[in-house]
Amino acid sequence: MGRGKGSKLVYIIIIVLGIVAAGLSISGERRRNNVEKDLRSHKNCDSDAASTGFGVVALLLLLFTQIALMVVTSCLCWGRGQLVSGGCCTCSVILLVFSWASFLSAEGSILAATVASSLHNGGHVHAGFSCSDIKFEFIRGGIFAFLTMIFNVFYYMCYTMTPTKKHVERIDPPANPTIGMTPSA
Repeated sequence: MGRGKGSKLVYIIIIVLGIVAAGLSISGERRRNNVEKDLRSHKNCDSDAASTGFGVVALLLLLFTQIALMVVTSCLCWGRGQLVSGGCCTCSVILLVFSWASFLSAEGSILAATVASSLHNGGHVHAGFSCSDIKFEFIRGGIFAFLTMIFNVFYYMCYTMTPTKKHVERIDPPANPTIGMTPSA
């Protein structure tokens, strides 16, 4: 992988799994919406566990995407060598923070919706979550999953564009190259 060129496989994994995770989260909301219309009951607004299953799969896909990206980029901690400070490195750090913030928001929202949906499936109407609250959490989780995918793509792009110390020394040799000998008197 050269400077500025990320692996196409990593881009494909980030984009496809991010879109699928967001889609599954929104599908969980759509599934709840359709079942609620069919049942016309406020006690149990999801007769099957489809939306709960969609939420669990969305959680796992989002988690796998984040872990895979952090393994590939070494989470900026080690790996390609010491990164040179500058625009791309700063941008990478900022995008990494936004990526993790949106990832944690997506995971929290989808997890809350999945747990509440599971409680509703068992006939336990949780006082804290109505059916509309659960649907809202699924939607919010889907939006944050999509934002996580966008931040991850740009983070990986900036990370691969950031030069390392070795790369800079290879391009810009020192001004006074010496061979390590002292001058004779």
